[in-house]
Amino acid sequence: MFKPYPASPTPTEIVSHFLSALACLSRAPLPYPPEILSPSPQAASGSFSLPEPSSTNPAAVGTGEGLLAYLYTGLCLRISHFVFLVWAAGGWGSRALSAIMTHSLPRAFPLPLSVEDAGHASARRSRQRSLAQLSSRSQLARHSVFGYAEPALGPHHRAMTKTEELNLYVEMTWLARWLDLPRKEAYCTRIVVKRVGVMIVEGREENRRLGGVVVPTRPSKTKESAAIEAASVGLGLGTAVAASQAVAFRRKESTDGNVAVMALFERACSVMGIGLLPSQAPADQAPSAPRFGWPELQVEMMKEGIAVAEALPDHRSIIRFCTSALRSLHMYLNGSSQAHLAKMFPRALSTIRRRGMEFSGVGWWLPRRIALSMEIGR
Repeated sequence: MFKPYPASPTPTEIVSHFLSALACLSRAPLPYPPEILSPSPQAASGSFSLPEPSSTNPAAVGTGEGLLAYLYTGLCLRISHFVFLVWAAGGWGSRALSAIMTHSLPRAFPLPLSVEDAGHASARRSRQRSLAQLSSRSQLARHSVFGYAEPALGPHHRAMTKTEELNLYVEMTWLARWLDLPRKEAYCTRIVVKRVGVMIVEGREENRRLGGVVVPTRPSKTKESAAIEAASVGLGLGTAVAASQAVAFRRKESTDGNVAVMALFERACSVMGIGLLPSQAPADQAPSAPRFGWPELQVEMMKEGIAVAEALPDHRSIIRFCTSALRSLHMYLNGSSQAHLAKMFPRALSTIRRRGMEFSGVGWWLPRRIALSMEIGR
């Protein structure tokens, strides 16, 4: 026996107690520093770079902002998870209670579609029909369920540690995906890509500092012996050559995790209507899909993706994202941004060729016409 959520006193009372605790936390007399409540300079300027890595948080240590933000966001997620499980069970009843006690989804809940099934219209319609039935039986809208978690994304969450912020956005991404809210999922995925990119870059820099290999050489020779040796090998007229004291080896760039980060960004781009060029040059150019989306938001999203790809670095993604932006969003990019992109992907292409990396090229975006040069075509 299932009852709609508004007609069930038990879950309504539980949520009311949760909301009362949330209100108490929101009235805590702890002022947040102004740098937490203000936007980042990168967001205001729209630059093609990630913020500088830092080991400390904006909030002062020991003032309580981080703990308060952690409690507030954690309580928002608890409320949203509670209401979500009631909605996933189709209303309040034994199935919802079992899901809440075990913190697992009901067996009959339609899981998100895989990449293969997402391409079939029948599978998408079947899942949307099942989700609509759950909303009808529980009398809970999907947006209202997600609305309980949205206060956790306020500016106060920047007082938490970087790991806690990443966990918050990962939870929000999964919640939006379970609720089939693609725009919400794309926004959270966009932030996850930025956070993961910064953490990967910082981790690699730390490993490079701690794992740098320095091999000391033999003691330097005297001026007379160095002059004799230099003359004997034809290095000059007996002039002394300064010997280096140490030799540092440059380690190979790590690419672990690059593919997964770029796959997340590509998923967000597909939701936001950004047409990325295929990673392999097709034999026949397929007709372009109808354009949709907010151009200014798409430009900012591509700038962030290019910045993450450059920081990792992922040279193949740099070429793909730059050419995709020049193809689809050139009418919304100013002259300096277009010039920056036009100089960026040839540098990435030359790096790929110099290091002998595999690269299949990027397909033409103007069928049977020369777009830029033969360098990008093959």
